[in-house]
Amino acid sequence: MKKLALLLAAPVVIAGLALVSIAPANATNNTVECSVKAVGNKNTAGNADSRFKLNSDGTVSATFEVKGGKDCKQTVTLATWQAPDGDKGRPYELQKLFAHKTGTFGVGKHTLTVKLPNCFYQVDLVRGSNPTGPNGTPIYEAGRMMGSLHGGTKKCEEPKKPEVPKTPETPEAPETPAELPATGPEAAFVVAGLLATGAAGVQYVRQNRRNS
Repeated sequence: MKKLALLLAAPVVIAGLALVSIAPANATNNTVECSVKAVGNKNTAGNADSRFKLNSDGTVSATFEVKGGKDCKQTVTLATWQAPDGDKGRPYELQKLFAHKTGTFGVGKHTLTVKLPNCFYQVDLVRGSNPTGPNGTPIYEAGRMMGSLHGGTKKCEEPKKPEVPKTPETPEAPETPAELPATGPEAAFVVAGLLATGAAGVQYVRQNRRNS
């Protein structure tokens, strides 16, 4: 009887061990996450714990970290905007996209750098490849924003409209000068001819009168 009980219990024990060996593996797979987060906790440039760094060449940099398994990849975008003011950048609808850079990164720390406007600005570090929100403004969908920076010391100037060159007026055609009487040897010849013709005509008239 004891042997029979042991034989019946053996499959149950084996099945239990199999479940124990499978459960941790499934739990481990379910806990693997792929995420990205900005390095730093403050949005004030120049702070030791800032998410952003202003560079001397007129650019701004943001560092972030991707965490997860070996195949984990995240797409991140850094965008700069011309803003109505340097405090909060409102109204957001009036901001104009200035520059942006996007990349897809694996596990580890990475940095993106883009050009900064020389006027009031806003800098956004966001998840995904689109540098704007759905309506083309810096109003992003929930969960995309990782950090934002404001600054600048002067108002952004509106781009000047190119001047359209004036069409030159068509100059009026000059009047044809009146022909002057001919001069020189040819003119003398013509005059002599006329005189000769005239003399012959007079002689012809006189002759006719005598004959009549």
